[in-house]
Amino acid sequence: MVPVPSIFQTANIPIGYFQMLHALENLADLLDMNCPRVPYTLRDDSLRADATLLRVKYLENNENGVKSTHSSTKKATATIDQIRGEFLRKDESWWVTILNYAVRHDKGDDLLNRIKDDLAIYASKKKLSGSLANKYV
Repeated sequence: MVPVPSIFQTANIPIGYFQMLHALENLADLLDMNCPRVPYTLRDDSLRADATLLRVKYLENNENGVKSTHSSTKKATATIDQIRGEFLRKDESWWVTILNYAVRHDKGDDLLNRIKDDLAIYASKKKLSGSLANKYV
């Protein structure tokens, strides 16, 4: 675990992974450049290692979340594919599937009436007097 600088602990200032990682990397870069205004401390030799540990810990924590989300998404996708497969069979057209569903669930008359109504509305809007739509209304 990367120790949090004491100034942040005493002030109860929360520090995120990215903030700490950024600070460690920047401090290590400054020390590598031999910046005269940045004094050395006893822990400076481990800055890069601390940053690496922090990066690994962050990635491990998020990897578990990603795996969990992937697993639940995979299950939901499989369920959707199963339902789609039951509704749209490859050996028949979509409208045959709808008609068969309506007949199986005693909705055939309702479906037929809706189709007739839609045909009548379509024919009247288009002023199709000799239309096939008028034959079944």
